[in-house]
Amino acid sequence: MTSQKFSQHREDAIRNRIHYWKRVKHMMEMHDIKEKSIHFRKKMLEDQARANYQNEYDQIRGALAHSMLNIQSRHTLQRRENELKHLGAKIA
Repeated sequence: MTSQKFSQHREDAIRNRIHYWKRVKHMMEMHDIKEKSIHFRKKMLEDQARANYQNEYDQIRGALAHSMLNIQSRHTLQRRENELKHLGAKIA
């Protein structure tokens, strides 16, 4: 009777260890997936911001090149153009 009880206890302990390691593996995989998802979202937001800066930069370059502006407007646009260069807009 006691050896049967001991044997059953040992089998339960082994089975629980297997389930424990399966849970640990699952948690590690979920953590990895979450980390990749966060990295992907961050990259997408950075790319979106860079595209917005580029579009604004192109719009300012067009305004400076093809219109008659007063001195104050021209200085304001040139200052913003320099800011956009520092933020990641590419000079065409």
